[in-house]
Amino acid sequence: MADLTREPVQSDPQPEHDAWSALLDELEASLGEAALGAAATTAHDADSSWSEPAGLGPIPPDLVDRARDILGGQRELIAELVGERRAVGEQLAALRQVPSQQARAVYLDITG
Repeated sequence: MADLTREPVQSDPQPEHDAWSALLDELEASLGEAALGAAATTAHDADSSWSEPAGLGPIPPDLVDRARDILGGQRELIAELVGERRAVGEQLAALRQVPSQQARAVYLDITG
């Protein structure tokens, strides 16, 4: 007969914690590079989309505040980029209002 009074065997949470910590390290580095304008120098393509790594499980409680800080930094950077995008759009609109000096190309055929 099985002994039902024994505690269930718990898996070691350290590998899961280490995986989450490594993911947060990567996100912090990407955020720092983007904030410095160095995103073009990263190994990640700007057109690639991020997807959650498989098999991480729930975030360990002691990493929640760190994840929230990263999320806050991402939101601040997004707001900054939206503002910059708006400013660039306004500058482009102003440039489009400047009339061109020449409406068409002018060539002089001296050999014909």
